[in-house]
Amino acid sequence: AKAADYLGRAGDDATAVVRLEQATDLDPQNDALALLLETRLTDSERTADLVAFLLRRAEKLTDVPLRVSLRKRAAELQRDQLSDLDAARATLVLVLVDSDDTESLSLLSEDAEARGEWADATEYLHRLAKAAEDDATRMSVMMREARIVAEGLDDAEGAVERYERVLRDHDPTNVEALEAVAALHEKRGDPRGNAEALERLLAVLTDAQHKLEVALKLAALYEGALDDPAAAVRVLDIVRALDEEDYDAVQRLATLCERLEDWPRVAELMRALVEVEGDDDEVSKMTRRLAEVLEEKVGRGDEALAALMAVADQGDQPCREQY
Repeated sequence: AKAADYLGRAGDDATAVVRLEQATDLDPQNDALALLLETRLTDSERTADLVAFLLRRAEKLTDVPLRVSLRKRAAELQRDQLSDLDAARATLVLVLVDSDDTESLSLLSEDAEARGEWADATEYLHRLAKAAEDDATRMSVMMREARIVAEGLDDAEGAVERYERVLRDHDPTNVEALEAVAALHEKRGDPRGNAEALERLLAVLTDAQHKLEVALKLAALYEGALDDPAAAVRVLDIVRALDEEDYDAVQRLATLCERLEDWPRVAELMRALVEVEGDDDEVSKMTRRLAEVLEEKVGRGDEALAALMAVADQGDQPCREQY
């Protein structure tokens, strides 16, 4: 070290650096010697040599935190000053041998995602989530991992598992996770799983428009693929509560209630449809059907006659004849 100092004062920087390198190789634990060498390499803009020194010294150290720190510094120089992304990546991988360092894991996951190395990205994110210091960060990382599994690896089942872990362990009301689970079940052709996820989503939503959109999707599943008219009626009632002017929902409810043989409800719904129908021929046809339901299914003959008379008095001959 003294020889290096004399050589430096004499202007022989190259030889001084060699002497310091020899000294630090003999005593890698000596921070003062290391600082002298780092300063000379930095001042002479020998970045590649500085990186080589940091890595060489880290390899010889038994102090794990210091070894991690040196490798992280080397990776930063490789990435930002030498533009050697492959080398920086390899150095950060060495960091992970000693520690699940969150900064290194984050950088490696972003790098893997940018390169389309989805399996590597999910592995790094999985480790990052475990190492996260707070629940909010952990949940955010888990959501990223689930998204990459779904979109990058095209593994719907694995993605659902990860989103469900977020919902189970961290936030059962997470709208993004619930929407993702529903979409993934739909992609897998699993209407039951889709419906279950939409039910959970519907229960936590507060925005009326969003809730209406989800309820419409859910009702369509119960009417179609799941063929569950009772559940469809329950959900379409929610649709009506959110949008009183959705008469398509009223018509669908009438059809479903007829399947369920809930005749008083059928009559109630048919009355609502007659009130808003603008076509006279349709009003006549619907009123006659309403009268049939009231008389034959509900046992309210007087109400059936009153319904027919109201339309007949407006000049409708078919209602007058049925009356």
